[in-house]
Amino acid sequence: MRYSILFFFLCLKATSIFGKEEVSSICHTQPDCIFNTLVLSTSDNPEKKKGDVNLDGQVDISDIVAIINVIAGTASDEQNLADVNNDGKTDISDIVMVINIIAGMVDEAVLQGFCPDTHHPHIINLGDKGEWACCNVGASAPWEFGGYYAWGETEEKELYSWSNYSQSRGNYNSCLDLGDDIAGTSFDAAQAVMGGRWCMPSYDQIRKICSPNGTPQWTELNGVMGVQVAGSNGKKIFLPGGGHKPDENYWDIGHLYYWTSTLVPYKNCYGNYVAYLWHSRTGHDTANMISHHLRCYGYSIRAIIGDSIYPPNNPDDPAVVAGICPNSYHPHVIDMGNAGRWSCCNVGAEGPWDIGGLYAWGETTTKEYYDWSNYAHADGSMATVHYLLRNIAGTEYDVASSEWQGEWSMPSFRQLKGLGELQREWISVNGTEGVKITSSNGNCIFLPSKSDSNSGWYWSASLQKNDNTCAKCIYFNSGEWVTTMWQDGQDVANASHRYLGHPIRPVRGLDKDDPEDIEPDEAAKEHYCPDNNHPHAIDMGAAGKWACCNVGAKAPWEKGGYYCWGGTKELSFYGATPENETACIWSEDVDGEGTVWWGYKWDMWNEDGVLKAEYDVARKLWGGSWHMPTMSRYEKLNGTGISKEATLLNGTPGLKVTASNGNRIFLPYCGAKTEAEFHYDKYQPMQYWTATSVTAFQGFCLEPNAAAMNHNYWYDPTDGPNPDNANTDFVQIHQARGFGLPVRAVQ
Repeated sequence: MRYSILFFFLCLKATSIFGKEEVSSICHTQPDCIFNTLVLSTSDNPEKKKGDVNLDGQVDISDIVAIINVIAGTASDEQNLADVNNDGKTDISDIVMVINIIAGMVDEAVLQGFCPDTHHPHIINLGDKGEWACCNVGASAPWEFGGYYAWGETEEKELYSWSNYSQSRGNYNSCLDLGDDIAGTSFDAAQAVMGGRWCMPSYDQIRKICSPNGTPQWTELNGVMGVQVAGSNGKKIFLPGGGHKPDENYWDIGHLYYWTSTLVPYKNCYGNYVAYLWHSRTGHDTANMISHHLRCYGYSIRAIIGDSIYPPNNPDDPAVVAGICPNSYHPHVIDMGNAGRWSCCNVGAEGPWDIGGLYAWGETTTKEYYDWSNYAHADGSMATVHYLLRNIAGTEYDVASSEWQGEWSMPSFRQLKGLGELQREWISVNGTEGVKITSSNGNCIFLPSKSDSNSGWYWSASLQKNDNTCAKCIYFNSGEWVTTMWQDGQDVANASHRYLGHPIRPVRGLDKDDPEDIEPDEAAKEHYCPDNNHPHAIDMGAAGKWACCNVGAKAPWEKGGYYCWGGTKELSFYGATPENETACIWSEDVDGEGTVWWGYKWDMWNEDGVLKAEYDVARKLWGGSWHMPTMSRYEKLNGTGISKEATLLNGTPGLKVTASNGNRIFLPYCGAKTEAEFHYDKYQPMQYWTATSVTAFQGFCLEPNAAAMNHNYWYDPTDGPNPDNANTDFVQIHQARGFGLPVRAVQ
């Protein structure tokens, strides 16, 4: 059979060269090829299948022979059966279709004549009804429901309601004005997801296919109910009844809900909060109608080619001529291999050669001049610049995300640096000089320079490390690609002051995993810690190195574990006789009757009265040189130059202890655990174990001096820390060794 199929292709090729008579003579030498025999049947066959050209009930090589006879003119095709792919003509593409059917490479959409092949989506020309996609936005086949989108949003969600609708302020009467028609704008989900000339259909365009005065033709495709829409030319599309999604569930499956791009014009009545959609329900009188509904709901979208929105492709487009873009429908997604997927042009640009808009870092509009005095994220000067985020990609401060939506965002500094690892060439496009960057896959992008300097500065989404006034960027000219600069005796990332206006080249795919881009926690923001990788050893000057957080805690504001004095694990019961089987108690059956006697161990401390290492929870859990502080070590925090202040950290009340070198630690108010509960004492809100023993029954712990004037460190659950910042000292108290207290380690 393989030989016969190959022979038929050769015959067709020969037909175009030698003519039918010569080829017919040649093909008669091959017994399977019978050009002078009428092989098409005109009888009705109830079992007719796609590709069964001769109506013999099966699709096989004889149907290929039948198509060849039609092409050769030796057989008629009154029923157009040889036009297998429904493209209006009979040629070699119909033979390919039959071969694919025989090979099982054709899906239901192809078999039922909705699509020419399985490479969805297709542009289906419905004549005067327009050019439509063969499947929904977000779908990979005509019978799939695809994505569900709120009107004006370009991404799917788990929940669709006013509370999380991005185009309002939380309710129906606070909708943002997106315009009367969002087709082709940044609010168009079809354009954002599918690109090119695809867009949402308007009210008028969808009216042409829904026939509001007619009855929809309901049918089934691959087991899914939907509506078949046919054009005057015989082409057709299938719209599955995907219902809608208010949450993670599907509602009204089998019914159609399809957004248009058009807002309902009756703003005096509906207040800009409803838009038109095609609503079709099986078994109802209103079976095919244009209705309107709340913009926040999640409905399907079927894209259309927007000739009225996008100009015809211009083959003389400078980017096309330079080989940078495939056509003039900018922006394109350019796959740059390992360097990621980039836009072909800058935000605000008309094409790849245009520098586009200049934006201060974190601003989303351009302006006439750029200075600290008019920077949106400062109060008039560099000294008052506001902290935003370590990486603003995908946030409200990202102009690429806010203007283009979809998956577009500002690149991280790491992504921008990755472009510099590719092949670079200084060229001119449409009179603008810049750098052409080519990936190993052959794709390329062009970064235009500023015309007045023939050099370029491009923002990243990344804030400069240890400098809130600057953000990272790349700089280039005809001979350089600069990603680092020399500052304070070391190489750091190239950066620019945030108020300056630079262009932005969007990328698809957020990158926030660079260690320098990871958002610091509250302790780092308040300068307790250098980063989020707790615990740190904080140098408190003469008081030595202290841990930034409690043993058992993951952050400075967490309470951490509660431990008995000498215990190395947390218990479910604390008190004078705590839970059994801990390091700080012993028991034995003294009378053989099961009676257990409780007591404290005597050999847990050394000759200096300091807890031995095996009973030190800091050494046990953290290892290294960490250990519990002695009483004298705690008292060093009472030294000259060390201040204490009741404060909040991440909403947790506690004590800020600041050394003369500027370093600080935060001791959260933890109270104590007795029995199975923990509690605060208003006048003793924090007690921390020391490693120093008192007697066999007690251990020392330290607390702020509750007897000091105004009780500086008290904690009232309703009022928070006392605002009086008088500098009082830590004092030592005795506590039963079985009580549960936190531990702050030292080195």
